[in-house]
Amino acid sequence: MLNEAPAKPQLLKLLIVAVLFLALLLYVIPSVLHGDFLWFTAGIDGTPSSVTIYRYGVAKTLHPSDNGFDKIVAVTSSELPKVNAMGQGGVGADTITDVRQKHLAVELHYDKQITIHVNFSLGNPDDILVPLDGWESNDHIYYLASKQLGQELFGAWRPVLPLDSFNLIKSTVESLGY
Repeated sequence: MLNEAPAKPQLLKLLIVAVLFLALLLYVIPSVLHGDFLWFTAGIDGTPSSVTIYRYGVAKTLHPSDNGFDKIVAVTSSELPKVNAMGQGGVGADTITDVRQKHLAVELHYDKQITIHVNFSLGNPDDILVPLDGWESNDHIYYLASKQLGQELFGAWRPVLPLDSFNLIKSTVESLGY
């Protein structure tokens, strides 16, 4: 027994355990911070109950049975999770009124709070407002609110979309004649 060779370190097993531990940390930390264990899957976990198109002071509300509703929901559901940055700064009631009354915008209304699966914590909004022209649209942002939590104004976090996602939403709304 004294002549047995000492056990060789099992570096491969150690490396595998270390890699698995690091991968677990890279998943768990954002999951806990965002409160969303599906943050790595792009998507929205709900369908709007209605969509309002604002066109320079004229509001048109679409419901699931209306022409164009499905097309707008499909493009926003696929493009809104493509957030590539976050803007900061509060949004006042005047800004929201300006977007709705003076510009082209689309607003999605949900019956319950939803989760937008992205690599940022966006809370659980039930209302999303996307300005499609005017100065509010220059940064390709959209606004989130949770009226069920008493937030009549839209939150301070503003997700920023890539230009091609923003343009796709805008062209879809315009192609429907709204």
